[in-house]
Parts: sequence; C-alpha cells; structure tokens
Amino acid sequence: MCKRLIPLLLLLMACNLVSNTGSEQELQITQPANTPSPDVPSGQQATDTRVGFTFAYPDGWTLIAPQNTSDAVAYSYTVQSFEPPAAGSGGFPEDESKVDIHVNPTDTASLESIRARLGEDEANNILIIHNKERLTLDAGLEALVIQATGFKGGSFTGIYTVINGHEVALIGLGEDEYVWQVANSLRAS
Repeated sequence: MCKRLIPLLLLLMACNLVSNTGSEQELQITQPANTPSPDVPSGQQATDTRVGFTFAYPDGWTLIAPQNTSDAVAYSYTVQSFEPPAAGSGGFPEDESKVDIHVNPTDTASLESIRARLGEDEANNILIIHNKERLTLDAGLEALVIQATGFKGGSFTGIYTVINGHEVALIGLGEDEYVWQVANSLRAS
C-alpha cells in the first residue's frame, strides 16, 4: 500500500502547481514535431543505477536527484527549466517547464497494472483522464500516455513505462515537448 501511495502523492503535488488550461473535452495525444531524436546525443544525461536506466534532459536545465535510492520505497528525479526556488517560496514559475521521473522499484510492474491503477484513481476522483493511448517510445519501450487533470485542477501529460520490470512514470508540466524528449531518451542499462 505504501509503495503505491508515494508515487500517487508526488503526482498529486505536481498537479497542484499548474492551473487547468484545458477543457473537459477529450484531447489528442500527439508527440510534438520538434522533439529531438534520441539517436542524436543532446542535452545532459542521468543514470539510475538501482532500476537500471538512463535519460537525457535539455542543456541548461536543473537536475534534482534523490539522495539515496537503495532502500527507498519510491523515489523521483526532477528536471526543470528553472533554478529551484528558495526554501519556503515554492511554486511553479510561469512560462517554465519541468518533468518529474517517478520510480517505483517494485519488480511486478506491467502496463496493465498501471492502466488498472489509473482507472482506480479516476474512479476515486483523484484525476480526470481526458485521453489515454498505448504506444511505443523511440527506444522501443511500450508506454501508456495520458493527458489528465488532477483533482485540484492541474493539467499534465503522463507517460508510464516499465523498465527492467519496474514502473517509471514521467509527469510533464509546462510545454509537452519536454516530457516527450525525456521519455524518448529513456534507455534500459
């Protein structure tokens, strides 16, 4: 129960940072045309040694990495286009973007279990899913993509995949092109 609750709480906190600019209508899920190809090395890279994956993020962005993942029930990386705010000031600056990479190190993850959990979250009014689609990311990873609104009105794009049997969820706030860029750079190591 606790393993499932922590990623959900992180998602809910992210949803509260951006106001809802969408509508209740179903949205199209399309990858932005200007997303760089993962075959061309660009940006900075980070490696998760516990689950075994790497990802790239744009040059000039800030990486906030977990301190110790060895015993963590769940943990997250954040890459963002802005410097972290001063302690206590919080907030999400206007016209900025960030991608949270949530890792659930349980080794029983599947896209079907992720889809079922998201359905439960929607049934419990934790989020409203406007659109969802199963697709293959550029590196060959199968993924479930949703566009949703959190219970307090924050809109986001979520890209959920399984790497080495572990759930990796990318939650993008701001410009959608960045969550796609990071997701398409994911590589199992």
